[in-house]
Amino acid sequence: MVNAAYLPDNAKTDLTAYYKFQTGEFTEVATLTCSAAKLYTQKNNSVHSIRLTASNEKQGPYISSPRGYANYALEVPLGETVKLAVGVAGGFISMHYTGVSAAGNINFFLPDASAGSVLKWNRLQFGFAGLQLLNSKARPYAGQLEAKRYYHVHISDESDLDINWKWKYYGLYRILPLIPDEFLVGSSIFYRERIGIGSIYRSNSGISLYTEFSLDSETDRINITFNYNSSFFKLVPAFQNSIELGVGYVLH
Repeated sequence: MVNAAYLPDNAKTDLTAYYKFQTGEFTEVATLTCSAAKLYTQKNNSVHSIRLTASNEKQGPYISSPRGYANYALEVPLGETVKLAVGVAGGFISMHYTGVSAAGNINFFLPDASAGSVLKWNRLQFGFAGLQLLNSKARPYAGQLEAKRYYHVHISDESDLDINWKWKYYGLYRILPLIPDEFLVGSSIFYRERIGIGSIYRSNSGISLYTEFSLDSETDRINITFNYNSSFFKLVPAFQNSIELGVGYVLH
């Protein structure tokens, strides 16, 4: 979850699923994330959102890390072109070790919470979020699971190149507790909001190529995304490429 204050524009229902896996001999290192949100628009144009998110990260055949969250967000208009969104989320982080200890299976379970805000002016958005706010930790047996607090700020905007083409650009700076802080910059070009292609650079991860296809009608939209994440240009030398596949459904 990038920001607990995230609300999709002009949506009543938002369903998404993403699957990320590493290439080569590390294909068992993979993450599946599913999310479902229901949005309610009031007469004063404020928007309420309730979202449930579940994910599971596999770090090989014996270790998995499920997470689950419930999220509430509220967006209120501050003027004709200015809106403010705030959100909070609560849930859990867990980790399961299977058959890697003489004590048998080992399970970690930690509470977790996040909060964020997004200021919108026309199509420009500026957000701030705090994640893993509880600084939870557990030490069963000889292992340890710790969810240290971190923060990030992000900004995004878009411009119309002509009636059919749109240019989107965004940036993010993540303040991390144990590894070097990370920055992200990216841009993409969309044709009629149906076909998009772009690239993203992450200082701790490398460069990503991004594509999106949308099937849109007056009442709903289906999005299909494909990302190829390369460790090329990564500041910390390591070669771990990955692929992300995503599908989303939005009911207007």
